[in-house]
Amino acid sequence: MELKIKYKLAFLGILVVFVAILHLFFGSIHIPFYSVFDVLLFPNSTSSAYHDVIWWVRLPRMLTALLAGAALSLAGLQMQTLFRNPLAGPDVLGLTSGAGLGVAISIFLSPLLLVIKGFNPIFAFTGAFFVMLIILPIAKMIKDNNSLLVIGIMLSAIASSCVGILQYISDANDVQSYLMWTFGKMGGLSFFEVFIIGIGLLVGLLLAFINSRQMNVWVLGESYLTNLQFNIAKARMTMILSTCLLTGVVTAYCGPIAFVGLVSPLLVRNWLKTYNHQWLIIGACLGGSICLLVCDLFINIFSSQVSIPINVATSLFGAPVVIFFIFKLKRLSI
Repeated sequence: MELKIKYKLAFLGILVVFVAILHLFFGSIHIPFYSVFDVLLFPNSTSSAYHDVIWWVRLPRMLTALLAGAALSLAGLQMQTLFRNPLAGPDVLGLTSGAGLGVAISIFLSPLLLVIKGFNPIFAFTGAFFVMLIILPIAKMIKDNNSLLVIGIMLSAIASSCVGILQYISDANDVQSYLMWTFGKMGGLSFFEVFIIGIGLLVGLLLAFINSRQMNVWVLGESYLTNLQFNIAKARMTMILSTCLLTGVVTAYCGPIAFVGLVSPLLVRNWLKTYNHQWLIIGACLGGSICLLVCDLFINIFSSQVSIPINVATSLFGAPVVIFFIFKLKRLSI
């Protein structure tokens, strides 16, 4: 059984490498295939224009999609395990809405706050971090996961209402700027910003692996955790903290990316057919990278004709998958 899972994970790893390399060949500027290989293998053998496009535009975008997809999928896997619901996503705790409120404050209230527009990632991460500071103590006080889920939804509603008020009193240009942020983005990040996403993924991944044994038992019920003398509160808080970090850092730099964190772990869990989270964690990261790389590749292929937001592609891919699994699962439990 484990050997079969290893083969499946190896296939996902090869597929990640293939899609990541293929991602570099498409964009708004046409570059011949042989020139892409020349730039990657022999950077000084082709024109500097091709070199700059591939190394400073396409490569950071590819790495962003790879890391962000893995982070969102890992966050979704932990939320699906925590709530024992295969249709739970990384945004159920209100972090994405908190980040959205932070960006709204940055865009709509920048004159009052005496700050310069353009610091959206800082305000987005601050908003997500603020929601995390609310969620963590609540999670300590409330032991029922369904109640925690409802509180997360209510926090999202409060944040969305605040954003709605700010939009209502702001001018059209600012509203359009906020709307563009909600579409999400993969391009435009520097290598330093990609590095920060990578650090967030690494820390979240480490927390998930440390908590993997507890997550294996968690899907059976909290009574099993108690009988096996696992620390339920610690396992729960570790999943929440890891999800907050992963979701916050991706939303800060890429905006609210839809469906990837919900669909990818759902597909991987059903394909690997295992409850061992040591394998599921690796599979979720690989699957999330593939999903977001493929969606962004779809955008790049058609970007010369029309600019398509990343959330359009992820929604076109993710929504039918969710509908299919609702009919397949019949009941929402792992």
